[in-house]
Order: sequence, then structure tokens, then C-alpha cells
Amino acid sequence: MPPRKNRKTANARGKVQADRSGATDARKVKAGTSKRRKVRGKCGRLADMPKMPLDILVEIFSLLHPRDLVNLARTSRDFRTFLMSRDSAPFWRAARKQVDGLPDCPPFLSEPAYANLVFFTHCHGCARPNGSNVVVWSFAVRYCAKCKGDQLVETSSVEDLVSQIQEQRHGCLLVTTSLPLPKSRWHRGHYYHRPEFDRIRQLWEGGFSSDTERDHFYESARQVVQSRLEFGAAIRRWVGDQDARKSAELSLLRDGRIQEVEQRLRDEGWGKDLDWHDGAALGIIKAMKSVCRPHKLTDRAWSTIRKDATQVLEKHRDYRLCEERVNELQPRFTLLFGVVALWLKAHDPPWTAETDWYPSFADFALMSAFRDSIDVPAETEFQDDALLKMQSHIPDLVNTWREECKAAILKIITDGLGSLPNSADPLSLAVATLDCVFCSYKGLRWPQVLAHRCLRGRRNLDPDAAAKNPYRQAVLIARDRLETWYMWDSEAFVFNPSLKRTRAVIEACGKDPDTATYEEMERCGLRVFCSDCLRHCEALDWKMAVRHQTGCSASFKLLNAEDTAKALELEAFQWSQPANAPLRDANTVYGCRHCHYRATGKYINWHSAMEHFIEDVTIDAKFDVDYYVHTDNEPYMPTPIRIYSQGRRQASKLATNAAVEEKAAFVSSCI
Repeated sequence: MPPRKNRKTANARGKVQADRSGATDARKVKAGTSKRRKVRGKCGRLADMPKMPLDILVEIFSLLHPRDLVNLARTSRDFRTFLMSRDSAPFWRAARKQVDGLPDCPPFLSEPAYANLVFFTHCHGCARPNGSNVVVWSFAVRYCAKCKGDQLVETSSVEDLVSQIQEQRHGCLLVTTSLPLPKSRWHRGHYYHRPEFDRIRQLWEGGFSSDTERDHFYESARQVVQSRLEFGAAIRRWVGDQDARKSAELSLLRDGRIQEVEQRLRDEGWGKDLDWHDGAALGIIKAMKSVCRPHKLTDRAWSTIRKDATQVLEKHRDYRLCEERVNELQPRFTLLFGVVALWLKAHDPPWTAETDWYPSFADFALMSAFRDSIDVPAETEFQDDALLKMQSHIPDLVNTWREECKAAILKIITDGLGSLPNSADPLSLAVATLDCVFCSYKGLRWPQVLAHRCLRGRRNLDPDAAAKNPYRQAVLIARDRLETWYMWDSEAFVFNPSLKRTRAVIEACGKDPDTATYEEMERCGLRVFCSDCLRHCEALDWKMAVRHQTGCSASFKLLNAEDTAKALELEAFQWSQPANAPLRDANTVYGCRHCHYRATGKYINWHSAMEHFIEDVTIDAKFDVDYYVHTDNEPYMPTPIRIYSQGRRQASKLATNAAVEEKAAFVSSCI
């Protein structure tokens, strides 16, 4: 079968002819290639509005706000011509009536100018949008900072001229305003409006042809001042009312947003945490910037607020649970405190130098033997007998606690010293000293560190530790309520920072720093001097040498036997002098034998009289009966004996002889 032929239609023939001739339909090409311009709104809808009947315009404009009329007048020339004509005054008055409480238009302003002054914030000098940071209602102007300096005149700068113009009998002819001075919180300046001032000055300088003209000038000026002052007072009241109303509306929106946030959190089960401690968490949430905004709460905003609020509430929930646990444990801690007190009363007297090294109530509470009996769930019945039966085991627990503390100190020392001879006891070595990180105590040794005041005195609680260790936090709170010592902690000490200097002193004494013990150095009776301080040379024992000036190079030399004997003799003499006794006793810390109180001599007597001799406060406390020397005392460091060389003696003969006569120095032939 032959192939079927396609019939050519009229459109097909036209297309072929167009292709041959090269001509196309211009309308089709243009329609296919051009793009339709996108226009926002409906163009030309208000173009014929000025041509509407007057009664319709009056009805429309009477429903508009003055701000809308000003904006409408700025849209086209026709609207501007129509709305700025005097015939449009009724429209402006009708629009002004829509604003509740707005004062009438003053006589010195037109209705459009009045609307522009009240409802638009651009500068009246340079037309900068939103740039009017100074509004002077009596002048009916808004100015930016730059135009303020150009358009306002300080009254003090034209005081002489104004006094001539006004003349006392004619009264005030210019309105003044008071504004804060730049860079000042308290002082204010007084200003005239420059255009008004220039107008009055020109009229006055032009002269008057008659007294009638002169009187008319002053009368009209006074009327302008009066009307401006009255308008300024009225518009300020209205602005204040508007600000108060707006503030109330914003406050209402803000309160509604806060209440809705709170309700949503309560619906999620955070009620207890919101109410805990008089709404502490709720106060934090209310102060969040995302919460205290004057806008209605949306689901999108709530998703952000919920995340931040949950973090706050989770933290306060940990605090609340810790507090509840503390309240559960408090009766048990009180019972433990009584058990420890009964054990201490078995001693006679209950407090001695030995008890300075005992655990505190907090240490007892943290011992596993007591904690296992105290830290039981609320639903488990607490057995009072368990703590009472533990009283007989307290001596063993004290020894165990001491060994644990000793091991902690031993680790600090061995880590600081490194390798040691097998025969050496690290705790007995002369170099094995510790410094407190909280105070100026240096050269602390074992077991003195057990009684150090920084571990037994008052320290702030760590609120963030509640979630990490609620039981420990409960012990700290109980310690505060019972007014007892804190628990002991080895982290308060660092190993001897002056190790290099200590080793140099021991080597200068002819001893081995790796094996020399503290007792050995105390008994050696040797004295050294610093070779860097020959102008101010001193006889130093080994502890004073360690604390010698840090700026020296730690180059110590041993005094010979003759000079050492002289130094020891003079030290003994100075020690025996009554004048030096207060220096030794002023900083000595004593402990009360009747309680755990510690203080220096003056205060320990006061404490004994007020706390333990209530019936007769005149009784003096007795040493070793009412108080004792506490083990937490820094070693006494007397003033070193000075050493003068023969050459130094000749150079400063008077000073040297005076020191030698006071037995505070001697002259050495070997230095």
C-alpha cells in the first residue's frame, strides 16, 4: 500500500509562505518576547480621587488619621494642591477629631504643619528621617543633634541684647526652653529659637514710627509667647498621656506573654520548680529577653523560649531535690553530731593538741561506715541504733582516716621529689614541706597539715556541686547549721615551691638533701650566710635561709665555728629579752580546751571568759587548763643576727657599734 499523504491545511500553508518570505506577525513576536511588568498594588486607583464630590471626600477624610492625610498629600501634586488649600481645613479638623484628647491646632500653626509636628519624627532642619532627638513643643519644632546647635541660641550669649529688646516693663517677648547639656546628667541649658529671635531682633532694630506701633509690637510678641507656652503645656500633657497609655498597653501584652509562658511550663509539669524558693526560677525566666517582650506568644517563639526555660528549670530542679534530700538527712546528721560529741566528752579534757588532728563532724559524715547508715532512701526506715552502735568503732575510724590523709600527703611529696633512696622516709625529710594555696603559711609539715585553719575555717559552698554529689552538699549545709569545722582536703596544699633553695641550704650545711631529716637539721645548730648580701650579711638558720630574699641566687656559705658560736650566743640573749616576748606571742594561736575555738592570746582569754566562765567573767583563763598552744602555728622567725666585716665596720662605724652594743650584731674577721 502506498504511503498516506498528509493534507496541507491553511495554517500550514501560511507558515510555509511566512518562512519563505522571512516575514512574521509582529504582534506575535512582540507578545512572545516581551515580559509583563510586575507592579505592586493597583495603579491609578486614587488618581481621580480629588475629582470626587465634596460630600464624599468629607466623609472619607473624616475617617482618616491626620498621619494618613499628610501621607496622602505627599503622593501626588493633585493631592498636595487639594489638601493644602484653605478649603481643605475642615478635612484636617475632622481627621484631628479622630485622635482622642489631642489639643486644638495653635494659631501659629496650620493644620498640616500641626499634624506633621505631632505625628512625624523627621528633623525640621535637615529633613533627616527619624532623626529628631530634640523636641521643643513651645517652639513647635523637632531637631537632630546637628540642627539643634544651629537653630537654638543659648540665652547667656545674647543676654544683653535681649534685655534691651524686652525692657523690664514690657515683660517676656521670647519663649525659652530648658534642655540637658551635652555629656551632663544633671546640668541643663536655656535656649531661644533662632528664627524667632532673629525675627524679633529685626523688627526691633528696624525702629518704630510711633508709640502706637511700638506698643503693638510688644503686645503681639507677648500674645505669641503666651499662646506658645499654653500650647507647649497642653501638648506635653497629651504626649505624657499617650506615653502612659502606650506603656500600659505594652505592659499588658508583656504580662500576658509571661503568663502564657508560665502556664505552658506548668502544663508540662514544672510547677514545683517554678514555685520553689519563692519563684526563683520563674523570676529568671521572666527576665529573659525572649520572654518579657510586648508581643503575643507564637508557637515559633515558644519553641525558643521553651529550650532556654527548660535549662533554667533543670538546674533549679537539681537544687530543689538536693534541698529536699538535705531536709531528710538533717535529723540523721544531728544524731551523728551527738554521737561524736559523746565520744569527745570521754576525753579529759575533751580538746588538746592531740584532738587538733582528729576528723571533724564533716569528715565523720563522709566516712563510708557512717554514710552507709545515713544515706539511705526515704522509703527505707532509718535505724537510730546503727549510729549509736558505731561509737565504739570511732577510734579505729579515726586511725583509718588519718592513714588516708597521710597517704594523700605522701603522694604530693613523692610526686614533687621524684626518686628517693629506699631507706628514706619522705615525711621525715627536711625538704618535705608544704605551702597553703589559700593563705601565706609556708613550710607546713605532717601532721600539722591536719589542723591547718584554711581547711577547718569557713569556705563558701559550691552551688553547682549539688547535682554532682548531693550527699556531700548536704554535709556542707549541715556543717553550717551545726557551726562545726569543714572536711579535710589535701588539694589545699602544694609541695615545697622553694625546693631548689632548700636543697642549697642543706648542702651548705654539709648534709645530703635526699636523706637529711627535719629533726637532724633542727639539731645541727649550724648557721649560714648569703654570699650575695655581703653589705647586709646575716646569720641564718636553715629555715630562715629558705625564706631569705627571693631575689638572691641562693648561694649560701657555712659560718665557721667561731662566728656560729657568736651568733648562737646573741640569739639566746635576744630570745631572753622581755621586750621580744610580745613579738613571739602576738601571732601565737591557742586552742580552747572546752570547745573547738581557736584564736590568739588576747581573744582566747575573752572567749574563755564569755563562753565558759559566764558566772564570773573576771576569772583569767589558765594555760594548760583552759587553753593550749594549737598545733597550727607557723614557726617563729626571730630577727637574724647581723654580721659586719672589718671593712664594713670602718665604713659605718657608728651604726655598727650601736648594733654590736645592743647585741644584735657582731664583727667577723672571716667575711
